[in-house]
Amino acid sequence: ENCISEDIFKPSPDKRPSVSNLVGMKIKKTAFFQKYRIDLKEKILGDGSFSVCRRCINIATQQEYAVKIISRRVDASQEVRLLEACQGHPGVVTLVEVLMDQCHTYIITELLKGGELFQRIKRKRKFTEAEASGIMSKLISVVNYMHSLGVVHRDLKPENLLFDSTAEDAQLKVVDFGFA
Repeated sequence: ENCISEDIFKPSPDKRPSVSNLVGMKIKKTAFFQKYRIDLKEKILGDGSFSVCRRCINIATQQEYAVKIISRRVDASQEVRLLEACQGHPGVVTLVEVLMDQCHTYIITELLKGGELFQRIKRKRKFTEAEASGIMSKLISVVNYMHSLGVVHRDLKPENLLFDSTAEDAQLKVVDFGFA
């Protein structure tokens, strides 16, 4: 530790996790970095006002996951609680575990490799009635499930609807319970 490390070992002054902050937690070998590896040079999967989402690898199993890294300046407990409550429907991203350190909350989920509905809309430009109906049917099913549990997502948009694979019949999954 020295005068430089002081900055990387304390929470970032803004609400989005910084790379230097993540490097600091990696150096400290916090709970997340004892279990998972992140390539900080790799492009991020997504970001929000208070978080970044990256690909990570479980060191023991070499299994790939997604991790949503949220600054501890933001209370993520409700997001975690509601995501946990909604587990059990194939249309909800699977939660693996949640870890915390002094700077971040790490929400580790399955890695959805099929991309966003938004990207698919841009790429295809037109959907057949059957394709659109299939997507809507999956979306209605998961929303009905969440509502039956008393959970309202409040941020359903094509960017928060991801496919588990690139196949045409891929499972559509709801992600990002930050506003739920």
